[in-house]
Amino acid sequence: MITSELYHYKNDVYTLTVYAQKVPLKTAFRISRGAKIAADVLVITLSSEQHTGWAEAVPYKRYGESYQQAVEQIHDVVVRSSCLSDLGNAINRIDSGAAKNALDCALWDLQAKLSNSTVLNLLPPLQPELTQITSVITAQTLSINSPDEMAKAALNLMDAPLIKVKLDGDAVLQRMRAIHAASHIVSLLLTRMKLGHLNN
Repeated sequence: MITSELYHYKNDVYTLTVYAQKVPLKTAFRISRGAKIAADVLVITLSSEQHTGWAEAVPYKRYGESYQQAVEQIHDVVVRSSCLSDLGNAINRIDSGAAKNALDCALWDLQAKLSNSTVLNLLPPLQPELTQITSVITAQTLSINSPDEMAKAALNLMDAPLIKVKLDGDAVLQRMRAIHAASHIVSLLLTRMKLGHLNN
């Protein structure tokens, strides 16, 4: 893992540091637009009174995000925020994205530590009908590979209730047959391919 500092800000109340982290993936993650071998992660630490909040987010190029854009947004927020309450208000006013997500989560984490509490306990009370916790099905993603390799990967996800399958236009039926044979007890979710035809 490679970490480099992108930005540092300090005033009388808090210190904020932004890092770029390149985290190698265990295996390449392939989708129709290409392969990813590492995750480029934006990490924020926010410190006050000997406590530090921490958070991370991924700026996605697909949505026009970058480290530079995130740092510019963060700079605009902190230079207008002399205290933590100002910081919270400024975060609420910026556009959604990696910078907002990481700033918001780091602030919640810091506030919980300053209060010797948890983020959950800092949240406003929920309406009675919303307090019941229910389970939610989430998907494990299977990236593009040969039919045999995708079948092997699906076999490793046997406990997943739902597998999201990434595909391009090649060997779709062969891949799906192999995946289904290896993971017949789960549901499969196919992602939309930006292709006009299938090559089988």
